[in-house]
Amino acid sequence: MAGSGKGKEPTAAPASTPPSSSRMVGEYALGQELGSGAYGRVFKGTSRKTGQAVAFAAGGDLLSYATRRGFRLPEEKVQAITRQIVAALQHINARGVAHFDLKPGNVLFRDAERSHVLLADFGAAKLLDKPDRLFMRPAGTVQYMAPEVLRCCPGAEDAADENVPRGFTKLADNWSLGALVHHLLHGHLPFAVYEDELSAPTQYARAQLEAILARPPLFAEDMQRSRCSMEARDFISRLLQVNPARRMTLEEALEHPWLEGAQADKHGHDDPAGGSSSAQDGKRPRLG
Repeated sequence: MAGSGKGKEPTAAPASTPPSSSRMVGEYALGQELGSGAYGRVFKGTSRKTGQAVAFAAGGDLLSYATRRGFRLPEEKVQAITRQIVAALQHINARGVAHFDLKPGNVLFRDAERSHVLLADFGAAKLLDKPDRLFMRPAGTVQYMAPEVLRCCPGAEDAADENVPRGFTKLADNWSLGALVHHLLHGHLPFAVYEDELSAPTQYARAQLEAILARPPLFAEDMQRSRCSMEARDFISRLLQVNPARRMTLEEALEHPWLEGAQADKHGHDDPAGGSSSAQDGKRPRLG
């Protein structure tokens, strides 16, 4: 998480002295400054419950920000956020990591002005020993899971056709990105399945997959009623392709007309290194 740079700079307390209340933020105790830049300062934080070290982000998470606004954000804001997320995903892919749990709650704002985003929570992340590595163990959050990930869940193995392969690659993150952008622009997820309406929690993944497969091509009805630009609708549709072989790549996403004019920060350039630190919650990517 990232500090806003306002107010008196916190200092690290001696190890033998409990941190004072003035250096507490929620369940975390702030320590020394880790770095600073144009958008604020980053401080070390330590969980009082677990002792886990984290970085502290002043702007909070995208889920809280969007919820306060009824999940109806200006399209220009969503463009800027999306471009940074795409750059961050490219950054971690280039370093052999796929996230596999992309959702608003795992996107943080480094600065209080919410102009710079970070990816967080790499607990579901997997290492890519080769770019097209196939995974079979499901990972992520059901509402944002790609169809091929859902098919790996218990109870959903036989709920798909040949368009949904067995196993998934890093392209599953691209589907999650499409679901996230749809949520931010439309105020709801593209596939509405509610776990509390099911007779058993194990049916959730299957119901979600069936809802995806039952939707009309390219979400025609939603798109006709959408208040978003045609470019935004096309961007979402190209990411939410059931067959991952037809899904838009991250490189294609950055070249898409909807993102071409979006500026990731005040200076008009991306900062993928700042936007993709896997240390935001102190978790390391796990093998598998």
